[in-house]
Amino acid sequence: MMKVKGKHLILSFVLIVTGFILALNYEMANEQISINPGYERQWEREDELRNQLI
Repeated sequence: MMKVKGKHLILSFVLIVTGFILALNYEMANEQISINPGYERQWEREDELRNQLI
């Protein structure tokens, strides 16, 4: 019975670490969009230029 609890502890730890990493990546992505507000317009311009080439 102790092995099951040990496995649950390891699984819980892995899930907590994974959740923390996902939350950190989400925060960094939002921060990057806030820092570079022209990013959306630049992407649209590049997309338009690519379509003109095709």
